[in-house]
Amino acid sequence: ERNGGSGSSARTAHAFSNVHTINFETDHVTLHEKLGQGGTARVYRATVRGFSVACKVFFSSEYMSDLELDLVRSEIVMMESLYHPNIVNTLGHDFAEVSQTLLYMELFPQTLRDFLDEARELGLFFDSVMVHNFAQQVASGLNYLHTLVVPIVHRDLKAENIFIAKDGLGREPVLKIGDFGESQRLLKRAGTDDPAAARGNVGTPEFMAPELFSRSFKASLSGHQKVDVWAYGMVLFELLTLDIPYRSDGVDPFDMLDHVKRGNRPALPERIEVSTELAPYVKLHRQCIHLRPEVRPSMSEILKRLGKAASTQNRRDYRRIVRSELTHALLDAVANNDVREVRR
Repeated sequence: ERNGGSGSSARTAHAFSNVHTINFETDHVTLHEKLGQGGTARVYRATVRGFSVACKVFFSSEYMSDLELDLVRSEIVMMESLYHPNIVNTLGHDFAEVSQTLLYMELFPQTLRDFLDEARELGLFFDSVMVHNFAQQVASGLNYLHTLVVPIVHRDLKAENIFIAKDGLGREPVLKIGDFGESQRLLKRAGTDDPAAARGNVGTPEFMAPELFSRSFKASLSGHQKVDVWAYGMVLFELLTLDIPYRSDGVDPFDMLDHVKRGNRPALPERIEVSTELAPYVKLHRQCIHLRPEVRPSMSEILKRLGKAASTQNRRDYRRIVRSELTHALLDAVANNDVREVRR
């Protein structure tokens, strides 16, 4: 157990004054099981005065370079400035210990990747309504990042970094983009873009645009955003197939970098290729992973195309997508982190 104490420099996130925040200066914080680990931090489930939160514990500053420390501070400032229904909320941070920094965030039971894996195990493929709803939520969150006064590129978008939970009012899941460890703000100077702010070969190979593998990659602001658009296209692939891109293509993991760098794109199953219902989303997927970045649509354009797809197909109310008892059970199992109940 750790105590924020009166001498702590902990603070709540100012951007969320209209929702419940936690006073980390006086509350005890108990860390529980580890949820994940990245290059600069571990994430734990934590409890604070009875509330469950996610606590990102950055590695000791004694083992970080000045550049790594600057990146940690930048991530905290960036996260606490964000507020959108499809972005993970930051609740506060804690500098109580000189050598350690903690960042408190909303806690979600599972990722979208977990949800897709469980759906695949149960043989539940998404219809166009579910694909549309999930695609819309992710696009809305990503468009928010891209259209900030100082835009943000995520640089590691994938189902594994999208969190899923019920909204508390009904049965429909809410998706929130998280894990901003690779994200960067894109600065503008004297009317030009500052590519140095987001240069670098980062991300997950299956979701990385081919241009990122070029050592000479140096794009404009829109060029960096088109890297996120490529990744969004791969998230569409995940929603359509429930699978990770390239996994069913027989590509050796050790050859993945070269395979993607050569501009190879994942193959869609025939049942999706011939589906009239899913055709608008297959088309959008392919537009997002065009080999020429300038041809890919912006996130704002993607939202418009999703709106057009909804209107042309006379989209039903989303509450009606959960038609079967089996799908009801899947949503409950995901929320309870226990898919075994569905299999009985």
